[in-house]
Amino acid sequence: VYIEQIRTLGRRTAELHRAFSSVPTEPDFEPEPIESKDMEMWAKAVTGQSNAAFTVLEALSRTAEEPLLELIGSILPRKKECLAAIRKLAKGKISASKTRIHGDYHLGQVLVAENDFYIIDFEGEPRRSLAERRGKSSAFKEVAGMLRSFDYAAWSALFALAEHEADAIARLSPVAFDWRQAAQDSFLASYFEAVGDCARCPADRADG
Repeated sequence: VYIEQIRTLGRRTAELHRAFSSVPTEPDFEPEPIESKDMEMWAKAVTGQSNAAFTVLEALSRTAEEPLLELIGSILPRKKECLAAIRKLAKGKISASKTRIHGDYHLGQVLVAENDFYIIDFEGEPRRSLAERRGKSSAFKEVAGMLRSFDYAAWSALFALAEHEADAIARLSPVAFDWRQAAQDSFLASYFEAVGDCARCPADRADG
């Protein structure tokens, strides 16, 4: 049942993004082509976030216990690979458009009622300026944000159980990670099925 609900969330997310792309006569909502300067700006921001994340992981590697230490150890050596992937994604032309987006999209921004989802809180990220929150961006940023939110949910469950069961993370992480993968796969499949030929989506999905 939970996976079917996640499919519904994927569909509602796609409908939200289609709605943001459906007012071509309103300048604040009119889709605009993604340009090289946009890609450069986004790549710079993501690079900064990635460097900050690796700095935190390096600090945690000195204090974390198993099995977290093993997971951290598998990620840290891939820093150069990660940064190179960001640089590669920022190059070349992309066929998608940028539009207004929710701005702070994750599981905490949806309400469940009668097996359906209602999306709330459209103010954007509070720490950003109003101009930044009103700016247009790729809706794939929000798709990625929701995929990350499923990861947070899996880890939150593990940490909550670990407060009462010392071996909870080692014992239950395979189950939690299987759920995370199933949730992400179901969300993406439903999202792309529902988003169709929306202008903000690349004509070639490989561009995304």
